[in-house]
Amino acid sequence: MQQPIVSVCVITYNHQAFINQCLDGIIEQQTNFDYDIVIGEDCSTDTTASIIKEYARVHKHINFLDNSKNLGAIPNFIRTLKACKGKYIAFCEGDDYWIDRNKLQKQVDFLEQHPKYGGVCGEIISRDVDNQIEESHPLKQEGIITFEEIIVKNKIHSNTILFRSNLLNVEDLNAIMEISVGDWYLHLLVTKKKPYYYLPDYFALYRIHDLGIFSKKSDFYKSYQKVRLLNIFLKNECDSQNSYLVKESLQYQVFQALKESTKEDKKELKELFSILLNHKILKMNRSVIGGAINLIK
Repeated sequence: MQQPIVSVCVITYNHQAFINQCLDGIIEQQTNFDYDIVIGEDCSTDTTASIIKEYARVHKHINFLDNSKNLGAIPNFIRTLKACKGKYIAFCEGDDYWIDRNKLQKQVDFLEQHPKYGGVCGEIISRDVDNQIEESHPLKQEGIITFEEIIVKNKIHSNTILFRSNLLNVEDLNAIMEISVGDWYLHLLVTKKKPYYYLPDYFALYRIHDLGIFSKKSDFYKSYQKVRLLNIFLKNECDSQNSYLVKESLQYQVFQALKESTKEDKKELKELFSILLNHKILKMNRSVIGGAINLIK
């Protein structure tokens, strides 16, 4: 098979209840081009792997990356990305699924016609599996999403994206092996070169459940991981044009972590303040700093 136009990157672990719907949503895409599906299965303890193997037996455009040991979310994410050879790359984690059969065709057509954009994304419906609550996210205004916007807050739903693979050196993601918000780092790397474009279409359903890697974590944990990510980005990817923005975002995330912390988070808080000191970011209110010091003593 020659280079596919799109590689769909799927990472999965213990998703036996969801993986059929995920793969069906990809296989049923209506396109006038070739695409492959690259699946990184991270040594699940349930029947996820056997389900995927049966799909791969029937559908020859599935590249199943089996695994003999559990790698963890980000290492599995990186090794799966490395196996994606398409001109464009899309994502759908094994517990989510696409709800628009024309997703890939719409997005490829858009990027073929608009070379100034690095990627294109859309909207999601979220479903809380445990509480049986489904929420349609309000559609934003169609338009450009820049690095300057997402350095403050990631506005991109990763299971809706399609981006140009030549804008990403996957090896750059090795720096985030120990954290758990790899998609935001990837979006920063891409938008640093070219902006994304947001299309007001519902492309995917995002599940919130206890097995989710990030969605059910505490607010403190989320802010803590974001600070660690921004610290790595500041050390490895920043230049004089964007370092100020990254530092502002880093300071904001430390402040958020502080508000959400408890006495059990002393070790992590010390690490966050160490990051502020290392980058000489000390613009926080003195009373806030004093309270934080008392908390972590």
